[in-house]
Amino acid sequence: MRSELRPFRLAADLTQERLAELAGISRQAYGAIETGRSVPSTEVALRLARALGRSVEERFRLEGTGSDLVVVDAAVGGPAGGRVRLARVGGQEAAYRLDAA
Repeated sequence: MRSELRPFRLAADLTQERLAELAGISRQAYGAIETGRSVPSTEVALRLARALGRSVEERFRLEGTGSDLVVVDAAVGGPAGGRVRLARVGGQEAAYRLDAA
């Protein structure tokens, strides 16, 4: 997962310490998330996004080419074969392949 927090933190004129305080985490934990050394839990990602007035999708994204992310067609029932994890991403239903090669 890649964080896109720094530009928005700076645009909001917040220090790492202040944004961490708003999100209810330590400055050290925030620093690790901002630099990519740590991946936040869902709860922490939601708190950080809320503190910045942004959506989680704007602030965090999965690394890679995106080839493992498949838009689900409800009429078809999703990708054929294999296990998937369903999620709503950017207002669309998506399935992330759990057994991607």
